[in-house]
Amino acid sequence: MKTVAQEQAIFHKDEDIPGTEMLPDAPTTDERRFAVDFVNNPACPLHRFIGNDHARRKLAEAAFVALKRGNHCCKELSVFLSGPPSVGKTALAKLFAELLGLPFVEVQPRSIVNVNDLFTAICFQMGEQELPVVAVRGSKSYRLPPCIIFVDEVHGLSQKVVDALLTACEGKARTFTTERGEVVDCRYVSWFIATTEAGDLFDAFESRFDEVALRYYTREELAQIVRLNNPDLDMSVCRVIAKFQRLPRKLLRFATSMRNKKEMHPDMSWDAVALEVAKDNGIDEHGMGGKHLDIIKALKKKPVAKDRLPVMIGVKKPELEKKLMPLLLCSTADQPALVEVGSDGYRLTDAGAKELALRGL
Repeated sequence: MKTVAQEQAIFHKDEDIPGTEMLPDAPTTDERRFAVDFVNNPACPLHRFIGNDHARRKLAEAAFVALKRGNHCCKELSVFLSGPPSVGKTALAKLFAELLGLPFVEVQPRSIVNVNDLFTAICFQMGEQELPVVAVRGSKSYRLPPCIIFVDEVHGLSQKVVDALLTACEGKARTFTTERGEVVDCRYVSWFIATTEAGDLFDAFESRFDEVALRYYTREELAQIVRLNNPDLDMSVCRVIAKFQRLPRKLLRFATSMRNKKEMHPDMSWDAVALEVAKDNGIDEHGMGGKHLDIIKALKKKPVAKDRLPVMIGVKKPELEKKLMPLLLCSTADQPALVEVGSDGYRLTDAGAKELALRGL
C-alpha cells in the first residue's frame, strides 16, 4: 500500500497533462487583448463589473496569459479578495471564471468542518457542472480539472482546513490530503479566498495569495450598477436611486421597490417615489438611515468611547462595528468619511458635521 508521500510523488512526475501547454495556434495577442479589454469590449465579462478597476486589471492580465493555453487554466493565480460586505467579491470571481470559460466552485465555510467536507463540496459542484473529478492513480488519488474555486469568509475555517488550503496552493506539489487519505491534485486550480475580516486572516495566507482590496463605490458607480441591472431606466433616475443606498445588494432591492411603487402609482414622479420608498425603509430624504443618523448625532458634542457608543444608540457592539460603522468610516472619491477613530474613541469629522447641519441638527 502506498503512503501519502508516495501518492504525492506520482503527481510530481505527471506533468504532461494535455491541454495545459501554450498552444501555437492560440488566439493572437490582439485577439486575447481584446477579449480581456473590460473597458472597450462589452462582451468581456469583466465589463459587467462596475468600479474597482485595479482588481479588474489584475484579473485581465492573468486571463490574457491563460487564454493562450489549451484549457485556459490559470494555475499561477491565487487571489485574496478583501473588503467590506457587498462590494462584489463573489461576483468578480464568477466573472473571471466566465471570462476563461472555466467551472466556478463556491465553498461556504459554515458547511466545512474538515478537509473531507472541503473535497466533498468541490466534487459535488463539479458533478453538477458535469465535470467530475478525475481519478489519477488508484482509488484515493484525484486531480481537479482547471477551475476557479472561491472560498468565502475564509477566516471562519478551522485550522485543519486552512492547512489543507495552504498546501493546495504551495510549490509544485499543490495537493491536499483528506482525513480519509485521499490525495487531491490542485495544480490546475486558481484559488480565490475572500473575507470581510482581514484582521482575522491567518498570516500564512498573505504570503501565498495576492491581496486585492475592493473598496466601496462612488455614487456615480452605484448609479451605473443600477443601470446595468435596469437598462430601461434613464441614468438620471439611476442617480436618484443611488442616493439612498451604498451597498449594491440593498441598492438593487431599493430599485425594485421603486419600480413596483411606480407601477402602482404611474402619476408619481421618480423623486417622489424615491422619497416614499426611503421612508418605508427608515431612510431620510438625504439618504441616511436612522441608526447611522443616531450615531453622528451622538458624536455631535464630543468623541465617544468605543464601548460606550453601542449603549448610547441602543445596539449591540457587533452590529455597531460590523454593520453600521464601516459605512460611516469609509471614504470614497465623492463621499468623505463621516466618522473617524481617535485615541478617545469615535469622533465626528467635518463631513459628518455638515450632514447634521444639512438636517438642521
